[in-house]
Amino acid sequence: MAKPSLALIAEAKARASAGVDYSPRYGAICPWCGERAKITKTTPWEDNIRLRYHRCLNERCVLKSLNIYIKSVEVDTIGKTETVK
Repeated sequence: MAKPSLALIAEAKARASAGVDYSPRYGAICPWCGERAKITKTTPWEDNIRLRYHRCLNERCVLKSLNIYIKSVEVDTIGKTETVK
């Protein structure tokens, strides 16, 4: 396996910090290896957004070996809706 470049590692780290989408069905996907990541912390709902932090479980993943957490963002699209009177 070829060594990853520092630019690719920096890009994956930035994506992990910025936040990936969270799906209740599929969870959060590691931006480096594409595997499903395990939830390590879930924050309370704030308005219609909840943040989660994950760790990749893939032993060969660069983000796991560098001990980098992956942030995910879940948005509740059904929660607060406007009603028509």
